Amino acid sequence: MALTIDRLRSALCSSATGITGGEGNSVDAAVISYLKSLREELKQELTTCVLCARIGLLNAADQKTARSALFNYGGEGKLEEHLKSFDQTLAATTRFLGGAAMSEEDLVALEAVFPIFASVLLPIEKSTYPNIDRWFRACLSLDSDKMLGGVYHHMIGERRIGQQMDCFANSIVVRENAEVAKSINLGYKKKQTQRQKEKAQKEADQEAPPASAASTKKPFAFSKEKVSVDASTDEKINAVMNALKTLNIDTEKKKVIKHEATPDMESILSVLDGKEGIVCKNLFLKAKKPRKDVEGDSCIWLVSVPHNADVDYKNLTNLLGYPTKGLLRQTKPELLLESMSLLPGHISPFGLLNDPALTVNIVLDKQMVSDPDTQLWFHPLTNEASVCVSAGELLKFIASSGRAAVLIEFGRC
Repeated sequence: MALTIDRLRSALCSSATGITGGEGNSVDAAVISYLKSLREELKQELTTCVLCARIGLLNAADQKTARSALFNYGGEGKLEEHLKSFDQTLAATTRFLGGAAMSEEDLVALEAVFPIFASVLLPIEKSTYPNIDRWFRACLSLDSDKMLGGVYHHMIGERRIGQQMDCFANSIVVRENAEVAKSINLGYKKKQTQRQKEKAQKEADQEAPPASAASTKKPFAFSKEKVSVDASTDEKINAVMNALKTLNIDTEKKKVIKHEATPDMESILSVLDGKEGIVCKNLFLKAKKPRKDVEGDSCIWLVSVPHNADVDYKNLTNLLGYPTKGLLRQTKPELLLESMSLLPGHISPFGLLNDPALTVNIVLDKQMVSDPDTQLWFHPLTNEASVCVSAGELLKFIASSGRAAVLIEFGRC
C-alpha cells in the first residue's frame, strides 16, 4: 500500500481535528517539490533501497548504485543541499513544524522525506541532519497502533524484530542478477560430499570386472632352484637361455647384448638405439587389498609394456578387479627380492623363473603381443645385458611358468 498523506493523517493523528492549521514554520516549497520529483523519477532506485533496507543490507552493489543516483538527482550533491535546507527549518522548532502538535505541513513534509530518511540514508549520514532525525522520530512515535505497518518503521541500519518480509523484489533486477550468477558459476562442479563419495565407491566396487585368468594356477615347468641375486651376469644369461631351451626355442639365434648397467629407461634406450624390436619397461606393483572373489590373491603384479606406454595406475586397478581404495602402487625392493630374487632396475618377465610359488601375476600390453613375431627386448635377470625374444616365445615362457598373462590395451605417451 502506497504511503500517502491521508494514510499518514489516519495513522499519526487521533482525528482530523487533532491537526493544527498552517501556523508555525513551513518547509521551503522548492524542497518539497524536489523530493516529490525525486520519488516520481527514481522509483526503481528508491524501491531497491527500500527492499535492501528491509532485509538488513547496508552496502550491497545494487544498493550503492541506487543511492548514488538518488544523491545526485538534479545535479551533484543536490539531495544533500535540499536536506540541509530542511534541517535548518526544523532547527527553529521544538517538536513539529506547527509547534507541539502535528500540522498539515508536517504531513506534507513527512510524505516527501519518508523513503529517503527511512531507507536511503545510513545512520552516520542521518547524524548530519540531527533536526530532521529528531522530527522524523517524533512523527513516527505518534503511530501508537502501528497503522503504518512494521515495514514503514524499519530504518536502514536498525535491527528488524518480529516482522516477516511481505514484499517482492523488482523482477527485472532479480532476473539480471540471476543471469550474472549463472555466468559466474558456469562450468563449476559442486564437490561431492563424503556420503556421495562412499556411495560412488560402493557402486564402483560392485561393478568391478570378474577376476582375470591370471588367478588360474598351472604347473611350473622350470627348475625350482632360484637364480641367486649375487650370480654373475653370464650365470643369469645362461639360466634364461636354458629355460628357453626347455621350451624348444632355438637360443642359438637369440640376440643377446652385454652392456654397462642400465638402471633406467633412458640408459637402455640409448644402448638399444637402432636395434630392431620393442624396448619394454617393467613395473613391479602391489594392490593394497586383495580381490574378494579371488582366493589367495597375492596382490602382486608384474606389468610389462612398451617403453612409451601410458600406465594409469587407477584405471589398471579397476581393470584387474580391485576396489579403488586398493590402488596398485610400486612396492618396496624387499618384496621384489623376496618374490623374484631381483633388484630394482633388473626387472623383466624372466624373473618368473625365480617364482615357483606363483605369487607374481603378470600383465602384458595386448597390442605388443598381438603379432607373435613381434620382437621384444628384456633384461635376462640383469641390467648388464639384454635379450630379444618374440611375442609368441614370451607368451609360451609365461605359460610354462605356471600362469596366464592378462592382456590389457594401454595408451601411448
